[in-house]
Formats: sequence, C-alpha cells, structure tokens
Amino acid sequence: MRVGTAILGIITSVCTVATAYAAYPGEIGHVIKTGMDPVFRWPSPPIDLPYDFSNALTDAIVSLTIAIIVGVIAAISAKKRGRIYPVMVAFSGLLFAIVEVFIDIAGGCYWAVGENHVVFTIMGRSMTWLPIASWLGFGAILIYTPYSLLRRNVQTKTLWIAYVLMWVVDIIFEEISLRVPGLYTYYGNQPFVLSVFPTWWVFVNAAGCFLAAALLYKFEEQLQGWKSIAVFFLAPLAYMASFGFVCLPATIVVNGNYSWFATQFGGLATAILAVLSVALTMSLVLGRSPLDKERQALSAA
Repeated sequence: MRVGTAILGIITSVCTVATAYAAYPGEIGHVIKTGMDPVFRWPSPPIDLPYDFSNALTDAIVSLTIAIIVGVIAAISAKKRGRIYPVMVAFSGLLFAIVEVFIDIAGGCYWAVGENHVVFTIMGRSMTWLPIASWLGFGAILIYTPYSLLRRNVQTKTLWIAYVLMWVVDIIFEEISLRVPGLYTYYGNQPFVLSVFPTWWVFVNAAGCFLAAALLYKFEEQLQGWKSIAVFFLAPLAYMASFGFVCLPATIVVNGNYSWFATQFGGLATAILAVLSVALTMSLVLGRSPLDKERQALSAA
C-alpha cells in the first residue's frame, strides 16, 4: 500500500468520525478561570469538573476506532515487510497517559474523574480510561503517519507539510472533544485560544510526536523481536523530552497572572521553539537539513 493511500485513509477516517461526532449537541466548552491558589499562587485545577461516563465512553470508542483503523493499515505494512514493528508503532500511544499527568499539571489541563473509574493516580492527578484511549487514537495518527513518511524516504518539504497537517488533526480532535461535557478542560492563563482550544498545544503535540516517530524510525533495526516492546516507552519519553525543551515560556504564563501581551508572547515563544525542535530532530536524529527541500533522507541504519 502506498503511503499516500495510507495517509488519505487516516485523514478520511478522522474527518468522517469527527463530522459525525461534531453533531453531538454538547455544551460549548471554554478555558476555565478557576482563580489563583492562595498558597501556591498558581491557577487551581477545576477538581469539581463533572464527569460524564456516557460521553467519556463514546469518546473512548471513537479514539479506539481510529487506533484500530491505523493499526490495520500498519498490519498490512507489517505483513509485507515480515515484521510486527509497524503495528507496535501504530499503538505506541499506549502509555502516553502517564506523561499526560506531567504535561497537564504544567500546561493547565484537567480530565474529569469518575469516582469508580480511576485507573491510576500520579502526583494527585487521577486518570480514567479516557486519556489512555484518547492517546491511542491520537498517537496512532500523529506518530504512525510521520513514521510511514520516513519509511518512504520522502523529501524534507513533505515532512514539514506533515507537521502542519498534524496541527490540523490536533485542532479537529480538541475542538470537538472540548465541546462535549464531562471529558476534560483547559484552565489557567492560556495563550492562543482559538474558539475553545488553546492552540499553542498543536505546536507542542506535533513536535513531540514527530520526535517520537523519528526515534522509532531511527532505531527500528535495533528494536526487533521482543525488543520492540521498548516502543511503548521510547515514544512517550521522547514526547516528554520535546515538551521539556519547548514549553517553558507557555507554562510560565499559563500558571501566572500576566497581561494579554505577555501571555500571547509566551505562547508564541513556545510555538517557535516547537518548530525549532522539529528542525533539530530532522538535523540531529534524521541526518537531513531542515531547509533543504530537495534532499532525500539518509538511511537510519
């Protein structure tokens, strides 16, 4: 199967599911202003955010459906190549809910929690099955797609186009999900709010997933057989490394009480760092010039 057909299938499936899901008559979400914690002097998380099990289940099913579609595409590739590695890459978002805790605390995101639906708790943040399922679907698209492009040895300009398209996919996911009550919300002094979604996150999420895809591609030959289990750890850790590199400006303003200009500047600085992160990934990990539009990728072997 040509990578163009695979990507078209992924985008078509996302848009189809998103269009149907957007018809849900949910409430319009927003960035919650919770006020500043009197002790720690940063925004208090909206711990009283109502949890809706029915909506969470629906959202999880949608995410898992997307993950399965990408998994089938990966399985076709795996059969042709005689190795299971592409399937592992497709499901590399399995453990992202763990690092989600850290980025949520720093970036002002809170998932609604049902008392009897907690899977794990880290640093006082409880997670249900929803963020696990969400990252399986989200990660399947944003990690497997650039990995597939790298396998095809595409031009650098194609990778940059893919990076921009990753923003679009992120916006589709979030603008829909944030309109469904009982799932999750953003809070604090968020920059770049488009409708209901703080769009500085698209630069961050795409950059982190791109680094994960690049590392999974680069170390494919070393992670065969039982070693391919490392994919589930390498991907979220790569995302977390990228987050640490790019997000300091945005997280400072999110967790403060700054002017509109300072807030937007923090978001802009993080967006620029995210693009720089992708360029550095191309140069240092993939061995290609990020500005050379015609240069073909070097072999990762």
